[in-house]
Amino acid sequence: MLELLTGALLLSLLHATIPNHWAPVLAVARAESWSVRRPWGSRPWPGWRTG
Repeated sequence: MLELLTGALLLSLLHATIPNHWAPVLAVARAESWSVRRPWGSRPWPGWRTG
């Protein structure tokens, strides 16, 4: 079980480094002249669905 959890964690970290996950957020931040903190605070919300 530990091997499965370790593999899932490593795969999720590798997956998160793919630029198409975070580059659009940084591009919008630069275009909109956001502060340095704003893109990092807004990043989790687009993936959350309600209703």
